[in-house]
Amino acid sequence: MIHAAHDAATLLVQVKTWIQELLKQYRVSEFNELRTELKRVHITTLDLSHISLVGAHLPGINLSMCNLSFANFRNAHLAGAQFSRASLYRGDLFGANLRGAVMFDVAAEESLLVNTDLTQAHLVDANLRGADLSYATMHQVNMPGADLRGANLTKATGYRAELPRTLVDETTILSPRSTDFELAQI
Repeated sequence: MIHAAHDAATLLVQVKTWIQELLKQYRVSEFNELRTELKRVHITTLDLSHISLVGAHLPGINLSMCNLSFANFRNAHLAGAQFSRASLYRGDLFGANLRGAVMFDVAAEESLLVNTDLTQAHLVDANLRGADLSYATMHQVNMPGADLRGANLTKATGYRAELPRTLVDETTILSPRSTDFELAQI
């Protein structure tokens, strides 16, 4: 039985390496097909923690339920990407394009989202505790139930943002002089 567990662990390492190569080559459709096949054999989560995809062009990629802790997506093009129920703990998404991304129940505590474009993104019940969203563009973002306690929203803009039931507290940096959420529904 120990031999079988070792073989399975080796196989998972090989799969992760292959997946990283697919993503580095921006082969989104092949990656999404692989995710569909893996789900058929009941592999729904992937550990892609610490992956570095700086400047990657991956629109529409499905990274739902993946462990992306400490992942580096700096300046990546991820418009329409799926991150639902993914872990992005301390992820680096500085300057990323996340327009229209679907991030239901994402765990992105302490993530770096500085200068990120979240226009029309869906962050329902997202955990963004301690995240840095300074200078983020959040126009028409949909964030009901998001946890923004301890988050930094300095110079963030959110025209017509939808933020009902959003959690903020005294540690949330949300200054009326430096943060613009015109016509936001809070």
